[in-house]
Amino acid sequence: MSEWMLTRNREQQRAAAAAAAAANSDQLNYTAFVDLCRLCAIKGGSRFCSLFDSREAEQRQLLFKIRTILPIVITKEDLLPKKVCERCVDQIEESFAWRTNCVQTEVILRNYAESMRFVTATINFQVSLSGRSNVHYN
Repeated sequence: MSEWMLTRNREQQRAAAAAAAAANSDQLNYTAFVDLCRLCAIKGGSRFCSLFDSREAEQRQLLFKIRTILPIVITKEDLLPKKVCERCVDQIEESFAWRTNCVQTEVILRNYAESMRFVTATINFQVSLSGRSNVHYN
């Protein structure tokens, strides 16, 4: 597991423990809840980006990217936090770029495979027309 994942795991465990402790002592309130990162549930420590009320989120297309790479739905109407921490924004950008690269690679490979299929079909057709092979393999 990468160092980043280990750190994130520890932070999530601390956040979960803090939330459980606060719930047990009736200290967890709506204000504290909405201050959590929507994606990792970490509170404080880094800069946050509002998903619905920020020019940055709109310019970076964060909601579109989240919907594209994650199986979660975020709406203004749900009662969950509406912001993400800087680390999660970086992770969204990196994951979206990786996904985009994979999709583009898939298109290139499929096009190449299709062109190879066409070349093979053409060679086979020419061989069948001539009745003999004009193709020499080294």
